[in-house]
Amino acid sequence: MGGALVPLAFWLLTLRGSRRPGLAALVAVGVAALGIWALISWWAPHQAPETAG
Repeated sequence: MGGALVPLAFWLLTLRGSRRPGLAALVAVGVAALGIWALISWWAPHQAPETAG
C-alpha cells in the first residue's frame, strides 16, 4: 500500500518545488515505473540459463 503513495509524494514534492504540473506528472510516472520495475525484479529475479556440458 505504501508503494502506491510514493509516486504521489514525489508528484506533490515536485509540484511544490517547481509549480509545473507537467513536470510533476512526468516525475510521478517515472517513479511509478521504477517502482514497478524494482518490484518485478525482486519478485522474479533473473536466472542464468543452464549450460549443457
